[in-house]
Amino acid sequence: MKNKFLLLFFIPYVSFTQVGIGTTDPRTMLDVNGAVTYREASFTVASNAANINTETSIANITGTATGTVAVTAYVPTINGHILTISNNTSGGFGATFSGTTILNGQAVTFVYTNGAWKTTLGSSVTATNIYNSNGTLTNNRTIDQGANNLIFTGSARAVFQNRLGFAKDTQWGMAAVYFSASGDSYGLEKVSAAQTGTTDALRLLTSNFTGSPPHLAFGKYTNSTAFTTFARFINSGEFGIAIIPTSTFHVKGSVANSITVISTDLLLNESHKTVIIPLGSSFTVTLPVASGMTGRIYTIINNSAASKSLTENYINLAGSSINTINAASGIEVQSDGTNWYQIR
Repeated sequence: MKNKFLLLFFIPYVSFTQVGIGTTDPRTMLDVNGAVTYREASFTVASNAANINTETSIANITGTATGTVAVTAYVPTINGHILTISNNTSGGFGATFSGTTILNGQAVTFVYTNGAWKTTLGSSVTATNIYNSNGTLTNNRTIDQGANNLIFTGSARAVFQNRLGFAKDTQWGMAAVYFSASGDSYGLEKVSAAQTGTTDALRLLTSNFTGSPPHLAFGKYTNSTAFTTFARFINSGEFGIAIIPTSTFHVKGSVANSITVISTDLLLNESHKTVIIPLGSSFTVTLPVASGMTGRIYTIINNSAASKSLTENYINLAGSSINTINAASGIEVQSDGTNWYQIR
């Protein structure tokens, strides 16, 4: 009789409830003692849109954007997927995904939960439109820049109509001072309810102003449109004080210059204009060389009883080169860059 034996091998099923990598004492379902690397996949912008169409943990959005980039992504089959989106597009624009704005040069992590992608950063990065549909503001808005700069780039103008104020303890700003049919008038002014009373202002009239040449004026408003000019630069290069200039420098009123009564020997420099040599003085006045002094004028008065000698010669009214000032007299000299000439 032939006996057959069936040998049964029982292979045990071993169930691991916790897995450790780099550790013999795992504390969670997966416990890694060390760094974990997630491979990055790149997706290129096309027409300001990017589609993350393959499952990945890190999506790098690249390419050139000309506006806000609309990002779409794959739909996981189960909840729990984690996706980090990094906006590295050129152009400086943000990217939007699942109602969240990813600023240019930054990355935001999302979790697929309850059937939708949701940001891990809460509502702090959600794009909020602070404007009404027509571009106006419903209420005042405050931007806390911290230590960051607010930079406008591109070739277009940043236009602020009516008033742009820089407020601190007092309100000062750049404003459209007023508009008249004869041309535009813009300026820097002290901001108030209206340009009335004694509002200090710096006014710039543009080239289409027909009442006077385009100019920059310093002055004060005495009512909403009447402006008293204290000083004015006009576009042809003239500067006037209390008057519309008809010369390169035009002053309506008195002019003050420095005056020095010497009490020691004196070398004239750019701080001097009128110099008095007092009676009985033995001090000397040194006239600097004319070179490099083009246009400079000095008035030197000799009140002493004797003539005084200068270290530099000047050409007197008779055309002679001399270096003395007679007693009880005075001269006014001006440099042409080479010589001093007596002009009075």
